Amino acid sequence: MTLFNDTFLPHGYCLHWQPILIWLYTAFNALIATAYYSIPLALLYFVKKRSDLYFPWLFVLFGLFIFACGTTHILHILSLWQPIYSVQIILDGITALISIVTAVMLWKMLPMALDIPSPTQLKALNRNLNDEIRLRNQVEQDLRETQSQLERRVTERTEQLKKTNELLNESKKRLSTIIANVHAIIWTMDDNRQVTFISDYITQLLGFPASQLSDSRDCLAIIHRRDHYRLIHTVLRTLSQQIPGHIKCRIRHRNHCWRWICISMTPVKLNDDSWQIVGFVHDAHQDYLQQKQIRLMNKQLDKRVRQAIAENLQQEKIIASQARFAAMGEMVANIAHQWRQPLNSLSLTLEDLQEAEHQNQSNKQFLQQSIDKALQQIDKMSATIDVFQSRLQGENRKQFFAVPDVIHDTANLVQDYLSSQGINLVIEARQQTYAYGSPEELSQVFQNLIANARDAILTNNSSNKEIRFALTADSKQSIIEISDSGGGIDSAIKDRIFDPFFSSKNSARGIGLYMAKQLIEQSLHGSISLDNDQHGVKVTITLPNKRNRDD
Repeated sequence: MTLFNDTFLPHGYCLHWQPILIWLYTAFNALIATAYYSIPLALLYFVKKRSDLYFPWLFVLFGLFIFACGTTHILHILSLWQPIYSVQIILDGITALISIVTAVMLWKMLPMALDIPSPTQLKALNRNLNDEIRLRNQVEQDLRETQSQLERRVTERTEQLKKTNELLNESKKRLSTIIANVHAIIWTMDDNRQVTFISDYITQLLGFPASQLSDSRDCLAIIHRRDHYRLIHTVLRTLSQQIPGHIKCRIRHRNHCWRWICISMTPVKLNDDSWQIVGFVHDAHQDYLQQKQIRLMNKQLDKRVRQAIAENLQQEKIIASQARFAAMGEMVANIAHQWRQPLNSLSLTLEDLQEAEHQNQSNKQFLQQSIDKALQQIDKMSATIDVFQSRLQGENRKQFFAVPDVIHDTANLVQDYLSSQGINLVIEARQQTYAYGSPEELSQVFQNLIANARDAILTNNSSNKEIRFALTADSKQSIIEISDSGGGIDSAIKDRIFDPFFSSKNSARGIGLYMAKQLIEQSLHGSISLDNDQHGVKVTITLPNKRNRDD
């Protein structure tokens, strides 16, 4: 048996030539063949239209493979009536060969096919590409605008540079004019300590041209030898520490006389980060002569001031003595008023004794009571004398003392006298505060202020006759306020009330308040001020709180 034997029977015999089977077999294979033939045409059309494919030949292989498959179905139809099995086998072999090649190439090209972007990815890439194109177009537009701006800027800068050069030339001319008209020598020095410029004013100041000073040694040669070290030290410090320097020294004139000059120097940083000195030399010879004259005048003035101070000190001693005697007179008046009541009581006691003797009613008990009563009044008068003596002979030694005690002691001295005048003395001093100084001097200040308040109340005939002491304190100071109801003082004289020999009363000598201010500020290291309040004058005294030397 051979491959091309014609003794085979047609395939219709296998179907017993039943019409339904024959027609169905024929129709289905014809439809399959038609579909298979249409697919290669579509693939060829696709390959022709898509010239950007990476492997178009693979689509051609698929087309050949599908075309061969369709042809086998045509042969299946023909084999119903003609036994062309040999042709069918050959075509199957060709189809198998094409399919094997296609399968092998498909597997080989599969990784590359997988790398092909999907439609979604292609759309995204397309969008990105469009965005990049738009960005590129925008960048190109910006570049064109930037180029246009740069061209405009170059043009503007060129114009500015031209104007700058013109201004620079004008500045150079102006600078030259200024240098020529400045009444000082302008000079410069580089960081190698070499003089690089000296203005022409040196000729007017020293009598020789700047060309004679070719370097720093020539400049140093005309400086007084005793000033060399100070000048060199100032220059080196200015260059090393970048700080301005000033020095006065002597320089030799052309006529060989020495003149005093003032040299000022300032460090300037250049564009190459190097430093140079820009300096000025001023003529200071007239200043030197004037200062010499001023020193002589100062000596004479100092002598006169010392004499004036000595005279003022002597005058202050006289004022202090007068104030002390005035305080003593005030104290004597207060003591006289304090003695009046004990003397009256003593007089009544003696009169009672005399009357009892006349009426024969005197006995030992009555006599003893009268003696005790008289001795009590005498003791009271003696105590007043002791207080007066302590005030009179006190050495004003500085010590730590209680401020309320001084207030109450002073009040005891003047209480009776004020009461006789109908003046009520109110003391508000509950806080125990301490100060350092002389309590006698503070009491003297209080007595002077009380006397002034008393005179004001009596002069103005105030209805509410009252003098009030109020003591308050904090951790640092004691504040004593002395107020009265005697009416205020004229604001025009309030600022002068503490001046020496100034008084608002015609009969006064004007030393009381002045001495009060001196004692408070200089001796007690406090302050005193005077203001008007609602009913009269309020004097405020502030003293630093001190209980021991550590405060």
